[in-house]
Amino acid sequence: MNMPAAWLELNSWNTQDAMSFYGHVFGWTTSEMDMGEMGIYRMFHNGDDQFGGIMQMTNPEWEGFQPAWMIYFSTDDIESACTRVKEAGGEVPYGHFPIPGGMIAICKDKEGAYFSLHMAVSE
Repeated sequence: MNMPAAWLELNSWNTQDAMSFYGHVFGWTTSEMDMGEMGIYRMFHNGDDQFGGIMQMTNPEWEGFQPAWMIYFSTDDIESACTRVKEAGGEVPYGHFPIPGGMIAICKDKEGAYFSLHMAVSE
């Protein structure tokens, strides 16, 4: 199954500084989307192209994590993809869960490198 990169996301302790930094370096702009219980999510734009977002690291579950970029791979069957991750020796520490317009799962490969899966869901 081909799972092309679908989204890039920066996890940051200070989203304002990060947005300023990437805006200065690359000329990126941002917009906001209300994610309900998850709060406000900011999306990166390069001109008219929306390609990624920035997540504020505020919850206790982020303790000990360094700011980092996360790549999301798209799949049409997130449950099967999570099963294959585990079969290949990886982990799914944050099993698939709903987000507006889809489902995501946060995974780790055999060496501990994080990546995410994304499945679009029609509402």
